[in-house]
Amino acid sequence: MTFISLNKDSLQTFISGLNSYADSVDNERGQVYIKLWINSYPTEISDMVNGGDSTLATKAGELRSHASDLQTRLDEAVAMNEDGVTISDPETGTISYYLPEGVSDTAANVKKHNSDAQAQATKDAKGLQAFIDKGEEDDARYQELLAKLKGGQDNPVYASTFIDAVGPENLTQIPVDVEDVYVDSKTGGGIVSKTEWENTEHGDAIAQIFGHMLAAGSTTWDTEKSQAVADAVANSVKDDPKKDWGGSNVNAPRMGALNTMLGVSQEGDLDGIEETEDHGLGLTYGTDFLVRMGQNLENAPTSNQYFDHQEGPRVGDSSNPLSGIVHAMAANPEAAKQWLAPAATQPPTVRVDADSTVSRIRAMMDNSAIGDNQWTDDWAKLAENVSAQAANQTALGASSPMNGRDSAAVVSGVLNAMGESSSNAMGETSSEFTLSGTARNLVGDTLERYPMGVDISAQAGNPKKYTTSPDSNSLWAANLQEQPLFSDLALSNLVGQVGQDDRAIVELQASQTVYNHERVAAIVEHAEDDSGGEAALAEALQDQSSTSGFFMGAIGRTSEQIGAAADQRVKFYADSAANLVSAIPVAPGAGAAIDTAVSFAMSEARDGAKNSIVNSLATAETEAKNENQKNYAEGVTYNQALTTMTLLQSGIYSAEELASTRKGVAVDASSVIASDGEVLVGPDSQGEVSSLTPEQYDALVEVGGVLPSGDNAGLTDITDRVTTRYTEASRNAKPDNGADPAPWD
Repeated sequence: MTFISLNKDSLQTFISGLNSYADSVDNERGQVYIKLWINSYPTEISDMVNGGDSTLATKAGELRSHASDLQTRLDEAVAMNEDGVTISDPETGTISYYLPEGVSDTAANVKKHNSDAQAQATKDAKGLQAFIDKGEEDDARYQELLAKLKGGQDNPVYASTFIDAVGPENLTQIPVDVEDVYVDSKTGGGIVSKTEWENTEHGDAIAQIFGHMLAAGSTTWDTEKSQAVADAVANSVKDDPKKDWGGSNVNAPRMGALNTMLGVSQEGDLDGIEETEDHGLGLTYGTDFLVRMGQNLENAPTSNQYFDHQEGPRVGDSSNPLSGIVHAMAANPEAAKQWLAPAATQPPTVRVDADSTVSRIRAMMDNSAIGDNQWTDDWAKLAENVSAQAANQTALGASSPMNGRDSAAVVSGVLNAMGESSSNAMGETSSEFTLSGTARNLVGDTLERYPMGVDISAQAGNPKKYTTSPDSNSLWAANLQEQPLFSDLALSNLVGQVGQDDRAIVELQASQTVYNHERVAAIVEHAEDDSGGEAALAEALQDQSSTSGFFMGAIGRTSEQIGAAADQRVKFYADSAANLVSAIPVAPGAGAAIDTAVSFAMSEARDGAKNSIVNSLATAETEAKNENQKNYAEGVTYNQALTTMTLLQSGIYSAEELASTRKGVAVDASSVIASDGEVLVGPDSQGEVSSLTPEQYDALVEVGGVLPSGDNAGLTDITDRVTTRYTEASRNAKPDNGADPAPWD
């Protein structure tokens, strides 16, 4: 929607000036004509000045016409502003009128979509009420009303006027009343007979239109009106608006109508991927309206026996009072943050109570089963949108005292509750965990934006808090916002689900690889000035191995649970990880290569056995008999190869050290290190990447075991240390005894 802003006083002055100028032109034209007549027309210019059809008269008329058009616009804006249905700014004196996108800004169109729409809305509100009062099925009249309401539903002028005319407190009852006109009831059997009501969807159609109206209107309302309407609508769902929520103070038909209103979707795809099917994104509501509505509905009870015994026509689903508001919140990350993670107001520090946020979100998400369903998809989209907003602010260099604390708290709450859910999509208790393809993509996108939080969470033991602030003294973390943290159970379930989708897991891996490589590059760059540089490098490599091991275990565990080909999924993960480590440079700004690296990794990992690190190392081990099968099965050897590749690209070793190392390897290492010590893996000087060969993978494993540590004491036994961390993390994600990973205490 488009609002055309103008300054009332300035425009009126301009319009008056145009009319005054036109008047002066007419006056001067008349004087000239008199002079011509007195002097017997000494020159032929009468066509310019004689009468209303003269050139000057025509031009003066055009000025007046233009002034009239501007006056129409101004009058429309004044009227709409006085009625509170368009946006205004008292400080600057600007007011506005409304025009739909793509509609020409003509006086006729301005009048049509403002005062005419206002009049039509008032008329349609009376017509709808008359239809309800008549109480007779009249499909022709119903369809006529439906068409008129749909025609104005996205016009904020029409919407606000209609809502004011019927009263916001009646919005949830009107769809029920419409349904009552058409619905047929029947008496059901059983020990206790009860009346059953069929849903004809006539009321649903009206409720959906009202959802559009609330969205359109709320984008123009100020805070006071937004909250007043939200209060009126929410209280209308109670049997007694003056009382607090209670198990018996809920009107189920009106609750269903409200869920239907807030549950309307706009065109578009939740995850941006056409191959996945979903219900779409919620409409765009005003932030103040949504926040207040969320606050009002948060403590509303879920469906219970009292709901089930309420008689009367039904509209929508009343079982979960938060289903509609969460769907709407998913489209407005700012409203979601203000609702779920309100900032503390005490100066000077801006704080968010992450513990409270996580606890509240967990309680809300318990309203319905977590699984392959819309409820879960909406929460996943909410978290993804919140994380995207935080990422965009970081990318634009925007800083605030909040530093992403609210976003991190919301993401932590949603993903921990989702990942630790013990219910499947049918609401049955189960140790298995399944997400829709849409939710997998959205969770993957969200985790991508918090690589440090994922890395910390993958280390041994659950974090002691739900979010963490990056150390401002760490060069590789100084620009990161607050990070969400996850329990072993939550992260294992989430990564395991993401790992079932090729692109989702590759993009998540790419994010972690960029984070790891930039971290290593920063440490190596300052290693000479930092006495603890080598120890920090070793720690980074061990953390990287823990994350890799955790991912491998999580994907294997989930694949086995859902009956997927575990070996195939784990192999895809390992192969794509190897290709990403090879394609992304160990250098500051490594993220610039991420899109190219993802495409390369996807192509290579899907190419089957040709360039597979898993197949290459399995063949090498079978031939050399130098490692047991258990090590290969757990991915230990693959992880050693990737650690070596990162070390070689890091620049921590001199060319002389590497040339000497090449000579001490039991296998031919010339495909990995040239005779002059040049590293032959990773992007070349032009940024080009080529597939690694089986010989290179084999050589990487061997080189890793003999890399020098004399001048790099912090890297002593690094191969053994990364192996230990990899194995521990893999077993944390997929315990040997078949138990679930550790949840939050």
